[in-house]
Amino acid sequence: MAKTIHLFLLFCTSIVCGQTTLSTYAIDLKTSKNEVQIINAVNSRTQELFVFIAEPTKVTLLKYNKALFLKDQFTSSRLRYSSENSLLGYSFNEDGNPTLFWKLNNTNIILISNYSFENKTCQNKIFKVPLNEQNWLVTFQNNDLFHLLTKHKSESNFILYVFKNGICEAKKIDFSSYAFQENNSIPVSLNYILKKYPIQKMDTESPNSLFDTSLKSKLYALKDHLILTFDHHLQYTLFFDINLISNTVADKKIKHSDLLDTKRLSNSFFSGDKLFQYCANSDAFSFSITDSRSDQLLKQIKIAKTDSVFFKNSPFFYQKNDGKPRKIKNTKKFLQELLVQDIGLSVYQNRDENYVTFGGTSVTESFISTMATPDLMQDNTFDFYNNGYFVTNSEMVYFESLLDDKLEFVTQERLYPLAFENLMLFLNEHKEIELENIFRYEDYYVLGYYDGFSKQFVMRKFTDGFYFEEKNPVITRSYFSQPVRFKSIKPNRNP
Repeated sequence: MAKTIHLFLLFCTSIVCGQTTLSTYAIDLKTSKNEVQIINAVNSRTQELFVFIAEPTKVTLLKYNKALFLKDQFTSSRLRYSSENSLLGYSFNEDGNPTLFWKLNNTNIILISNYSFENKTCQNKIFKVPLNEQNWLVTFQNNDLFHLLTKHKSESNFILYVFKNGICEAKKIDFSSYAFQENNSIPVSLNYILKKYPIQKMDTESPNSLFDTSLKSKLYALKDHLILTFDHHLQYTLFFDINLISNTVADKKIKHSDLLDTKRLSNSFFSGDKLFQYCANSDAFSFSITDSRSDQLLKQIKIAKTDSVFFKNSPFFYQKNDGKPRKIKNTKKFLQELLVQDIGLSVYQNRDENYVTFGGTSVTESFISTMATPDLMQDNTFDFYNNGYFVTNSEMVYFESLLDDKLEFVTQERLYPLAFENLMLFLNEHKEIELENIFRYEDYYVLGYYDGFSKQFVMRKFTDGFYFEEKNPVITRSYFSQPVRFKSIKPNRNP
C-alpha cells in the first residue's frame, strides 16, 4: 500500500476519517462485554441490514431498510441450555426473516433460533453434530445461508452442512482419491494435515490480516464454489475447487518458485480467480501470480537479498503487538527477520487495484505469575493457572505493494487513504469503542460498534478519501498490521 499508510502525512492538517454516522440505537449493555456478541448481517436478496445484539438473557434484533433507516425491531428472550454458549452465525429464510445459530459449548448441539419480525416470535430447535464420527472444522456464511464444514474421522470425506429455512442439508465431499505429503515426501493423511494446519476461513470482500493469511490451510467461499488451499508443502500449493452445484472436486498442484533451500518458506493467497504465491529463503524471495482456471503463469519476479525492492509502496516494517512499526534497513535484514516468522501475504482487491501485503507473523504466549516465589516454584501443588495470567505477544514484518488491473506494479505514491485506513484511524482515536463489527455494504464499509460512553449501538460509513479536522499530524496504520482488533490471531480450533 502507499506510504501514506505509515508515514507522517505531509499535510498541515490530519486525516480524521472518510466517515459518516449512519444510525444510533440506545441500548445499555450492563453486563460484561465478554458476555455480549454483536453481529451485523446484510440480506443480499433484499439489501436489508440486520443487527443482532446477544446478551446473556435476551437478543435484540434490529432491521434496517436499504437506506439504513431503522424499519423494525424486537427483543426475544434467549434460550439457554447451558451456562455458556456462543453465537456462531446467521442465515436468511425465503420470507426474509433471520435465523441465528448458537453453539452450546462443550456439547455437539447447535441451537437454531428462527425469528419472525411479523409475529415478534422465536422458534427454537436443536441440531446435533455427530462429533463422535466427525471433526468440527469451520463455520461460515455464504449466499445468505449458514454453513458448517466437518471432516469424517475415519474416512477421507468432508461433510458440508447447509442450513436453509431451518432445514439442514448434508453434502459429502469425497477426498479419498487425493494423496498428501509433507516436505520429506512421506505420505500423510488428510486428518493429519487438518490437525496440524487448521482451516482458516478467508474474507472475500474485505482485507484479511496477515495473522490469518500466514496460516497454511485456507477456505474461500464463492457463490457456487468453495476453494481450499493447502501450503504445508514448500514446493507447491495444493488447490481444490469444490463445485457446490455438482458436488465435484477439481484439484491441481501449483508450483512455487524454484528457490533452492531446504529452509525456505512459502505461502499463497487466492483472489479474483488468481493464486498469489510468495516464497523466501535467506538469499532471496519470489512472488508469482497464476491464473487458477487456465494454470497460466501471469507474473513472476525474484528479488535477491542484495537488491532493492522496486515495487515497494511502503518501507520494510517490523511491528510488535500494537506498537509503532519501525523500519527495517534493507532487503537482507527483512529476510533475516522474515525467516523466523510464519510467512504469508494478503491481497485486497479494491476497484481495479490489488493491494498486496508481503510479510510474516509469529505469536507466542507466556504465563505471568502474580504470586509465585522461588519456594513456590518448587512446590508441585502450586496452582499457576489460578495465580497468574497469560500474555500473548505478536510480531510481524511486512511491506506493501500495489498492482493495477493488468497486474503491473504501481510505484507512485497514492494520494488518498482507503476506507479501511480511515476506519483504522478512527478506531485508534476512539478507545471507547467496543464490540466492533465491520462489513461491506454496496460500495463502502460500515463499522458497527457499542459506545460505552453514550450507551449506544452506532453504525458509521467509511469511504476512500480525505476528511480534515485537527491540525496535528498523525501516523496511520495498515489494516493488515492490526492482528487483534478485527480477527483472532489464532486459527479456529475444534470446539
